[in-house]
Amino acid sequence: MAHLGARAFEEIGGEVVQTTSFVIRNSHTENYTGKYARLVDYPSQQEKEDAFLSTDHCPLYTAQQSNFSKIPGSPVAYWVSKTMISAFDKGVLLGTIADSKQGLATSDNNRFLREWYEIELDNIKFDSKNIEESVESGKKWFPYNKGGDFRRWYGNNDYVVNWENNGREIRNCFDEHGKLRSRPQNTDFYFRESASWSLITSGTTAFRYKPY
Repeated sequence: MAHLGARAFEEIGGEVVQTTSFVIRNSHTENYTGKYARLVDYPSQQEKEDAFLSTDHCPLYTAQQSNFSKIPGSPVAYWVSKTMISAFDKGVLLGTIADSKQGLATSDNNRFLREWYEIELDNIKFDSKNIEESVESGKKWFPYNKGGDFRRWYGNNDYVVNWENNGREIRNCFDEHGKLRSRPQNTDFYFRESASWSLITSGTTAFRYKPY
C-alpha cells in the first residue's frame, strides 16, 4: 500500500482529500507480511512519486495483517509499534471498565469561556456535584476541561464556562438560519469525577484527574 495522504493529485488542493493506493486479494494468507510506503509528509504529487520510486528515501513499513484485527475496528495501522499491538492484544479496553464521553462543545469559546482568574471568585462554583446543584448555587461560571499543554496526571485547570441556569445561553446559541451551533452533549456526565484527556495531540496522550 502507498499511503499518499493529502495533495496526491495536483488538481486537488488542501488537506481534506486523503488518498491511498493499494493492492488486495480476496483471500487470507497465513502470517502474510505486507509492505506500506508512508508518503503523507511529502507536500506534492511529484515529491510523493519520487520518494515512492526511490529505494533509498522511501519510508517503508512492514506489518502482518493479522495484527490489524487485534485493534478494535481493524484499522490498517501499519505504523503501530509491537508494544502498542501487545497493549490491545493483552490489555483491558477502557470501554469495559468505564464510560468515555465527549463533553460540551460551546461553538463560541470567545463568548462562553474565560480563564478562571478573569472572573470574580464569588461568581464561580468550583465544586458542583451535578447540574441540579449548579442551578441552585445561582453561579454563572463553572470549571471546564479544555485540554491544553502536555501535563499528567493533574492540571490544566485553567478555564471556566458560562453554565448559568443549566447552560441556558449555550443551549440557545443558534446561527442566522436557526440551527443550533453548540453541542451540550452527554450532560448526565457533567460535574462528575473523571479522568480527562485531549481529543487531539501530536505527542504522548496524557490523562488528568478531574475531581469535578
